[in-house]
Formats: sequence, structure tokens, C-alpha cells
Amino acid sequence: LEVKTATNPDLRRLYAGLLRHGMKLPAAGTYEWQVSLRPNADVRRLVKEQRQLALGLRALEVGVGDFVMYRRQGDTRQALGDLFPEIDEAWGWAHPQGPAKVHLLPPGGGGAVGPSAINPFVTAFLSRIAERDGLAKLMRPGTDRRHVFIWLESTLLVEWMSFCENQLPPDKPNLPEQVTDVWLAGYCRGNEIQAWYLPANEGWRSVSGAF
Repeated sequence: LEVKTATNPDLRRLYAGLLRHGMKLPAAGTYEWQVSLRPNADVRRLVKEQRQLALGLRALEVGVGDFVMYRRQGDTRQALGDLFPEIDEAWGWAHPQGPAKVHLLPPGGGGAVGPSAINPFVTAFLSRIAERDGLAKLMRPGTDRRHVFIWLESTLLVEWMSFCENQLPPDKPNLPEQVTDVWLAGYCRGNEIQAWYLPANEGWRSVSGAF
């Protein structure tokens, strides 16, 4: 299992804060928001003052269409930046279905992710290991099912965000012949472990309750 780690101390603290305190907060309006934070952002303060943050974002929804964007640098609407200088950018879009959320993201983490990043990641990850003959031990005679467990770190940002949205991919990754079953797990909301299981010849299923 390869693990990429952030070398910037502020980014490491930011990732740890998002893991500990969560990435999703309730919105005050009907817009879904993605908020890109500066590396030195205090996630605990944002969570503690989430109501004020939600109201600040809602003020940006007034008189706009289905999409609104805020940038701290050069934006004339500075009320939000004065209250929360750790916010670098924010994107909001109309979301009439169900309760809207505010998604807290590391720098560069904006944009909808969805489940699309998971299967390419699993395919590429296992292919790299297979190329180094790292899966040879799974090919023991008499073994019908060959399981691989992957622990997904938040430092693999796009893949981790895709996983933590908890939308199961509708299709399966391409697996090397040495692998029949895949387990994928990681921390998503504080210390809560999220886990998916891909059985042989079936689709992804959530097994978070087993951990």
C-alpha cells in the first residue's frame, strides 16, 4: 500500500482537522456550498461557528442565478472574508432537493467529485502492485477467492473525497487476475471508519457497520 503524505505542516494540521471535526456542515439557505480553505484554517472554529458561516454564505445567494462564486482575493463582498479570513474561495449552486450542505475542503479541493474517482484509482493502484509482482502471494494453489485490503488516506485528496461522499460507483474497476475481492476503507467523519466491499463478480457494497 502506497501512502502519500503532505509535507506542509499547515496542510497536515488542516487534513487532521477535517478528519477530526468533519467536512460537511448544514447550510442556511437552499444552495449547496463548497468552501476551499487556506492551509492555516482552524477547522474547529469553523465548526463551532457553523451557524454564522452558513448565514454568511447565504448572504451571497441574494440576487444571483443558479450559481455563485466568492474569492477572498479581490472580491468586493468582503463581509464573509472579514468574518472568516481562512476561506479562500467558495462555490454555491441551487440545490432545491433536500437539506443543503456546506462542504469544507482543503486548498484546491473545489468541484464536484462523486464516485467517479474510485474505480480508476483501484485499477491503477492494483496494476502498479501487480507490475512489481506484489500480488504473487495471492496465487497459491487451491485458493478460489483472493482478497486485497486498501486503506485510503486523506492525502490522496480526490480519491478520498470521492470515497467519503459515500456514493457507491455503479460499475466495477478492472482488476488484475490475481485479485477477486477488494476491501476499501478509511476515516471520513472524525474517527468513523467507512468501508466498502467488492465481492467477486458483484458490485460495490457498503460494509461500514462491520467496523
